[in-house]
Amino acid sequence: MPLLRTLTPVSSCADEGAAWRSRDQSPPRLTPPQKKRCKLIHNADSSLSKGNETPKWEVAFFDLDDCLYKNGWATEKRITEKIDTYLTSVLKLDIGSSDRLYRTYGTTIAGLIEEKHISNAEVQAFLDYAHDISLEEIKPDPQLPEMLKKINCRRWVFSNSAPDHVERCLKILGIRDLFEGVIAASSVDMFSRCGYVTKPNPKCFQAAMDIAGAVDPKACIFMDDSVRNIKTAKEIGWHGVLVGLTGRKGEHLECPEAALVDAETQRAETTHQRTVLPELATAE
Repeated sequence: MPLLRTLTPVSSCADEGAAWRSRDQSPPRLTPPQKKRCKLIHNADSSLSKGNETPKWEVAFFDLDDCLYKNGWATEKRITEKIDTYLTSVLKLDIGSSDRLYRTYGTTIAGLIEEKHISNAEVQAFLDYAHDISLEEIKPDPQLPEMLKKINCRRWVFSNSAPDHVERCLKILGIRDLFEGVIAASSVDMFSRCGYVTKPNPKCFQAAMDIAGAVDPKACIFMDDSVRNIKTAKEIGWHGVLVGLTGRKGEHLECPEAALVDAETQRAETTHQRTVLPELATAE
């Protein structure tokens, strides 16, 4: 896996969805198997592309699902299916309710609370049910731990999933000890801090800084496969790195707000993929 990438111009994006949303279950458009290609793209207006000085990062925040690993959103789809099953089989709601609640209230869980389908006391049971899935599509990458060790700043996982799910995934990947901690937006703790919201809500990003003890937003760098999340990161002063240029439905993504784009080719048989930044690996 090459650690240094060539630089090329950036282009496109669509709404890639968010946590607790009922997504289109049709499989993403697949491209024929081909040799992996890695490109690290600088956006022209990014501060990272101006001058030769490397910023001194304080904290690197990493999204988990389809960022620290890649499996074509297979794990995310399992979670989405469990949420839909909970709503239709346990709560006896209509098919499509998850998407309706998401669009109406911003997150499905906020809608469940607002419409009194579940109580605050039942939130943890809902999260446990939704994340009780097989993780068989997640495979460890032997190069990932060594790569992360070269990133000379504090590292945190910042995920929209539940804490237990994040911990299970990190254990499979063999990298839990390489992170200072886990910030799970879908948790009772985060809901108590921010309300029933997840990324891309700015409240979650501020809470992440508070939990990680980060003071200067300009000293934070953030890796995520969601354009919407990268946009919020930019708005609050973080440097964002978009991981991948292909969306869940095979669409090409565009994110001018990203300081960098990791454009590694995504393939049908690819089960894991990470991003590595020369800027992070050399920052002191």
